[in-house]
Amino acid sequence: MQVGGRSPGRYSFDQVARPHALGSSCTNPELGKNLEPFEVSNYWLRKSLEWVQKNPVDFMELQAKKVGMFWSWYEWPDAVDYYYVKQNSIV
Repeated sequence: MQVGGRSPGRYSFDQVARPHALGSSCTNPELGKNLEPFEVSNYWLRKSLEWVQKNPVDFMELQAKKVGMFWSWYEWPDAVDYYYVKQNSIV
C-alpha cells in the first residue's frame, strides 16, 4: 500500500504507534529502546516535521487535497461495507 504516493515506512503500526496493544511500552527498532506512549507521540511528531521540512511541495499538495476534500460536495464514507464489496466482486 502506498501513502501519499510513497511506500510506507518499514515498521508496522503496532511496533511504533500502538504501545498499549503490545504492553505498557514498545520497542522502536530505529531507536533501539522501549518507548512509553508520550515518547511514541513525540517520535512521530518529530518524524512528521522532518518530512515536512524535506518535502515542502508534497506537504502543500497534501494540504490542498485536504482543503479540496473538505469543501467538496462528496462525503467520503467512514467505512467500507465489505459484505457489499464481497457480494459484487468478480474475484
